[in-house]
Amino acid sequence: MKIGYLLILVILGMGLLASCGKKMEENKIYLISNSQLQEVDQESLGRFYVKGRFENGQFFISGLIVGDAELATQGIPGWFELSAQKFYSQQTAQAPVSPYVVGYMTDQGFVPSRREIY
Repeated sequence: MKIGYLLILVILGMGLLASCGKKMEENKIYLISNSQLQEVDQESLGRFYVKGRFENGQFFISGLIVGDAELATQGIPGWFELSAQKFYSQQTAQAPVSPYVVGYMTDQGFVPSRREIY
């Protein structure tokens, strides 16, 4: 009976080691443009970026919004969900799903009004 338990522990341990050996996706730079996240190689002037990675359809952030563009103060207020890459008006009858960015929908698409990601 002790051998059976030992065998189970060894098998479970091997599974944990195998899962630890999986390489995590590296964080990449994504441009917030036209209400979408677009992977880019480097930042450029006048844009907003977020660093993170997609894993199984979920976006994992790494820090705040970066870039030197002006934060929005006008337009349709709401939030942009990073995983779904979808804008929701503040009048939407649902709560935001994290991670999301608060801002405005403008003629140029979604523009953040804060650098924080919630």
